[in-house]
Amino acid sequence: MSRSKYTKKRMPQSFTVYRSVSHFEVTLDLLRRRCEHNEGLIHNLEELSLHQDNLEEIENIDRWCKDLKILYLQGNSIQKIENLSRLKDLEYLNLALNGIERIENLQGCESLRKLDLTANFIGDLTSVESLRENPYLEELYLTGNPCAEFDGYRSYVIAALPHLRILDGQEVTRTEQLEALHFYLDTKAKIIRQQVAYKAKRDLEKEKNAAKLVAAPCHSDGDGGSGKGTHHEWEKLSWSPEYRREMHRHRVGEAAQKDPSK
Repeated sequence: MSRSKYTKKRMPQSFTVYRSVSHFEVTLDLLRRRCEHNEGLIHNLEELSLHQDNLEEIENIDRWCKDLKILYLQGNSIQKIENLSRLKDLEYLNLALNGIERIENLQGCESLRKLDLTANFIGDLTSVESLRENPYLEELYLTGNPCAEFDGYRSYVIAALPHLRILDGQEVTRTEQLEALHFYLDTKAKIIRQQVAYKAKRDLEKEKNAAKLVAAPCHSDGDGGSGKGTHHEWEKLSWSPEYRREMHRHRVGEAAQKDPSK
């Protein structure tokens, strides 16, 4: 069910903009439809896939599906990791391709072994230290995040999380781990400097997006009838959490336009 309301506005070159005030909810009906393989029963569900469901928030899952071991939430527009603390048996969490900017609120997932955060917008790399509270975590994916471009990224993560066995698909060797631990303090200081610079840049981007991003149109084959400059601005916005969120809302708006009953 969507609790959004949409108004439709025509733009040049067949752009369509949908203004949304909210998002799709994680409802009992949605969960039952996603667990048909379990006869629609959700209380004892061990695996749940809610990928590409236009979700902006993680909600209700840890209330209704406490026995989950595998949870797929990739390809949504989730901005924050939250409301998962009751999933004590969760072993694998996939949050790839969302709008997450920091790692947080996973301390309650005591059994977590694999975490996929590929292609998000994480720039707060030191937030990875919160995963020290997940002693069974062996496999972590941060490829495609801004933090993965920081000088010293891999060494810092390996030293911060000595229990990791695989980082971004590559095995962590004993030699690599010892070297990372030896230079940990120097590497962390270097990471913090880069993190501060990134945050300043990101804060400026948020201000620009707040001013420019009323709603996000899909690209046309042309330049939208407004010149190359406008196209370039949209290209920059396309890599921000705000743009990803608006693109999802656009898709929800199109679906609602085609089928108002949804």
